[in-house]
Amino acid sequence: MVLHGAWVQAQTNCQVYQYFGTDSLNAVPVLERTFGPAGRSITETFQGYRRTSMQAVEDGTVTYSYQDTLLVEELSTYANRPDSLRWVYAHDAHGRRVKESLHAYKRHRKAGEAGSGCIVPETANEDAPRWQVTVERTIAFDKEGRKAEVLQPKVWWGHEVREVWEYDRQGRPDRVKTYHDG
Repeated sequence: MVLHGAWVQAQTNCQVYQYFGTDSLNAVPVLERTFGPAGRSITETFQGYRRTSMQAVEDGTVTYSYQDTLLVEELSTYANRPDSLRWVYAHDAHGRRVKESLHAYKRHRKAGEAGSGCIVPETANEDAPRWQVTVERTIAFDKEGRKAEVLQPKVWWGHEVREVWEYDRQGRPDRVKTYHDG
């Protein structure tokens, strides 16, 4: 649509259908993504969705937040899980993503409360609901402005990870070497 010489694009929705087995005629809508006027994802709502055939079915919503044109936050809430996830992104003056952090929402639990098929021990109780950083990644760039290294220190669980990016003579990514502490 053209309005006074400028392009105005309406909000757009896109649906994803999935089927199980071999009968594609039984495909059902499982995910709907909404794009804003600038073509960026605003929300993603899913019900009975599998990201891969090996994963469990998920129901929930992902909301995307932008500052100018840069993605700064993804908030994921799940209907069949009590906790939520939030990715927060920081950018440098050139608009490059230089930091990523994953925050898990830890809800308040009571002693003896069942969770994930087991009884939650007293030591696992949260005093109050809170966001907890579970993953932090720092991204470094070389003098040509290409991604050179990704560092992920051990924060809460998991391993310390270091990725080193190498490029071919044309400046294209050629190899990513990954090192971790265990």
